[in-house]
Amino acid sequence: MKYFILLLLFVTNVKAQTLEAIDIAGRQRMLTQKIAKDVLLVASGQTNKSIFNALQQSHALFDVSLIHLRNGNLKLNIPKSPDALQPQLAQIQTLWQPTSDNIMKIINEEKADLASVELVMQNTAKLLALSHQYVIDLSSANSSQQNKSLLQRVNLTGKLRMLSQKIATQALSVCYHYHFFKNKNSAINTINEFNNIIEGLIVGNDYLRLKKVASHNELQLLNATRSHWQAYIDSLAPLLDIAYAVCDDATIKHIQSKSMHVLFSANKTVQFIK
Repeated sequence: MKYFILLLLFVTNVKAQTLEAIDIAGRQRMLTQKIAKDVLLVASGQTNKSIFNALQQSHALFDVSLIHLRNGNLKLNIPKSPDALQPQLAQIQTLWQPTSDNIMKIINEEKADLASVELVMQNTAKLLALSHQYVIDLSSANSSQQNKSLLQRVNLTGKLRMLSQKIATQALSVCYHYHFFKNKNSAINTINEFNNIIEGLIVGNDYLRLKKVASHNELQLLNATRSHWQAYIDSLAPLLDIAYAVCDDATIKHIQSKSMHVLFSANKTVQFIK
């Protein structure tokens, strides 16, 4: 019985560590878009201290999380990345370094010129793609050890966090006239992706390998996230529909505020599922 209990505790801890790693890796996706959003806020004239503090916090969190994923951190229950996935993290690190340097330059100078915006936007888009692939591969590497459905729920609920910031980045790009039509059109895809994922999490989706939500508490959290999202998207509709957008300070602050409501709500759901 003693050995059985020890084995059960070990299996439970491995499961918890894997879910924590998926959560942290998924959070990296979100941070790439939050960083891009905050840089666009600076470029749009939002230069109050809170924006620079948020940018610095996102920068520091991405940096330290990358270290934890590469090396592990038992105190935080984060396992070391499998050897087969270490080259992917090294690739992320290589791309992150110049991005990090530029972010710190923006923070220190308290401004974001066009060249700075261009570098951050290009690199965060690449970091998003690399980080997303890492989440997929990490999930696959651990899928034989535990419930695939649970891994998928943590992954996709975590993806909602990223999409909350991605749509804000696209909306602010429209305001800032950065790749205007590309971002205006791709925002529709972001909206559709968020809607498909949250509906799948609630009612099930065979294509996304999601079963219908079984927990009443989880359902309440998902409905709250969907409610925040819908209010946010409804308010963005005029901005994304018109042919040429000029955003005032109130609109820009609204984008920031509503995007964070969705992010916090989605994150609560991720932590509950874990």
